[in-house]
Amino acid sequence: MSEPRQPAPPGSLLASWTLFTCFTFYVTFVQYALLGHARAELGLHENDLAFGFALLALCGIAGSLFAGWWIDRRRTSPPRLMRATAVLSALLIVCAWAAMRVGGRLALIVLFAPLGVLLGVTIVVLLYQFLILTPRNLRGVFAGLIAGLVYLTANIQACYAGSPQAIGLVDLALLLSNVLLIYRYARLVPNVAAVALGIETTRARMLRSLWPLALIVLADTALFVHVSRATGVQAVFSGRGDWLTNGICHFVFAVAAGLIYRRWGWRRITALAGYVLALTIVLFLFQQLGHAIFAAGIIVLYSLTVGAYTVALFTVFGEETPREKPASGVALGMVLIGWIASPAGLTLGAALLR
Repeated sequence: MSEPRQPAPPGSLLASWTLFTCFTFYVTFVQYALLGHARAELGLHENDLAFGFALLALCGIAGSLFAGWWIDRRRTSPPRLMRATAVLSALLIVCAWAAMRVGGRLALIVLFAPLGVLLGVTIVVLLYQFLILTPRNLRGVFAGLIAGLVYLTANIQACYAGSPQAIGLVDLALLLSNVLLIYRYARLVPNVAAVALGIETTRARMLRSLWPLALIVLADTALFVHVSRATGVQAVFSGRGDWLTNGICHFVFAVAAGLIYRRWGWRRITALAGYVLALTIVLFLFQQLGHAIFAAGIIVLYSLTVGAYTVALFTVFGEETPREKPASGVALGMVLIGWIASPAGLTLGAALLR
């Protein structure tokens, strides 16, 4: 028997918007704005900031674990979570603005610590409140739209990678919109969760179920290092048009993955992402070996991979997190996927370039 259709309540719309803005910041600010600023203004390269990236990951882990503990311990209500989102967005604005203004390597590395803590706390708060405020029958649709908009925005920003200050301003404007919208509409957020989150499982069992998704994120991140930096006749992205096409494909496939989520669930969507990622790697290797040019196919397949696994990431904890401590489950899952698998993929990709 299918679940009854429910209208999208204001709380889920607000939770979806804040997840979109903050996740866009999460995937674009450090990569495009902060690193671009470090190269252009400070003459620094990624290797010069290796300690800062390690600090970012460690503090992100600490922030995520704290957020999970706080939400479960306090049984934090949706309105309080939304107010916390506004405060976290404001603090991220301050921290990001300071990072774009510092004039030295040491000061920049120091700022990676509070940035990591804030991102770690924020991503857990956002995912948890999205899941408890969004009706199950709308969860996949909203996850697809959010993921699609995130990557469409990120790829549009990549078109202007030569202007890190402009990218930083866009990211800060998105965060500022959270503060303004929550101030205006927070009263519409219900005081009780729309969805009871969690199943009868343990955190250890949940982590075991997440390893395929974490592995895909690791491999995909490593691949992107190579795909985004390939040059000459082997280039996948040779101009702004390719980045825009990439963004549009990401949007289309993420929305499609969101639409089939109710029937497929996160496991089959993750499996799809894994098969397509393997095919993408094969095509990229053939292109690198000079057998043929597969740039257009690589963009399409890569977009399908990312769109599918991001929908899985936004929805998986609704199916897998422990009922006893649901926020802690979200936190541990994000530590594995967001703070271990993704940085490990970046490190692997960079190492393979040498």
